[in-house]
Amino acid sequence: MNLFCSRVPYIFEVDGSSSQIATKIELTIWGLNDTEPATPTHVIEKEIFSPTQYIGKYNISPFADDLLNDVDKALFVNVKAYYKEDTTWILAGGIELIGTKGYDESNPFFPGYYVLESFVDKRYYLTLDPFINDSFTGLKVDVLFNFDTYERLRVRYESEFGGEIVDYEETGLKYLSIPKSEYYSGDFAQGNSFELSYFDGENYIPFYTGEVTPECEPKFTPYVLTYTNILGGQSQLYLFKKSTISNEYKSSEYNLAGSKQVFNKNGVQSFKLNTGWISEDVVYAIRQMMLSENLNLISSDLMISGPVVIKNSSFIEKTNLNDKVINYEFDFESATPLIQNYV
Repeated sequence: MNLFCSRVPYIFEVDGSSSQIATKIELTIWGLNDTEPATPTHVIEKEIFSPTQYIGKYNISPFADDLLNDVDKALFVNVKAYYKEDTTWILAGGIELIGTKGYDESNPFFPGYYVLESFVDKRYYLTLDPFINDSFTGLKVDVLFNFDTYERLRVRYESEFGGEIVDYEETGLKYLSIPKSEYYSGDFAQGNSFELSYFDGENYIPFYTGEVTPECEPKFTPYVLTYTNILGGQSQLYLFKKSTISNEYKSSEYNLAGSKQVFNKNGVQSFKLNTGWISEDVVYAIRQMMLSENLNLISSDLMISGPVVIKNSSFIEKTNLNDKVINYEFDFESATPLIQNYV
């Protein structure tokens, strides 16, 4: 089954006959964990451009992208194509797709599993409050898994406290968001190694491994930045070291009975944050973050939480050879304005 990225055009062509006078497609779109709708989500018709340019071309990406904001990080898209030579619509064929916010161009087909995570920051900071520790970090890996191809998905956790195995058994194609640090027992809250494997009927075959490294940053409030990566999954980048929060307020003025009045007063909150010391190979994750259209920032004390936009338009890639230690500073702005509503 084909994967396609909803952030770039995906053109579906209808070429039923050289004598066709019009074409039509029916799009049925639904989340992976939902039920297929009984009626098409969208029906689009086009007359041919000319007798020599009769092929109907349809970009289906915008229709999928709208729904991806409200459902799973991936969804089914069923396309049915029709053409007519007189007044009767004739079925020309169709295709079944999986739409995401992106995918790796080198692997555009979906065999039985697909990991949507391209990067996870292994620096995992510890807090004294176990509730904050569990609810805030939330490291996870996003996987498209076809239980009709492989009947079982196994997750193996290993740490200094021991090991634990969790098996997922479902049917059909599922979108799974599997925790990497919110584990099934408290022993695994301190960091661990993490392995995903599928059961081929005889053995478990690993296809994804990773680890979480404990790191404590008690001097400054740490932040985690979640963004949509190139695969369409969610990646996280931790922002340690010094942070600065600023607020800017704007308003309009008018005169009323000789007195200056203010209206339409609002503000915007800005953040100057540092990555902390990172390795040279993390730069590819920063490139993806800079291109992402969906950024969400949250602080460890939960006082800051919400979507943001990045103000930097460029950054210089650093190397250990030239810079010795590597830290990047970025400026973010809250996507939600500060407005004081009262009656």
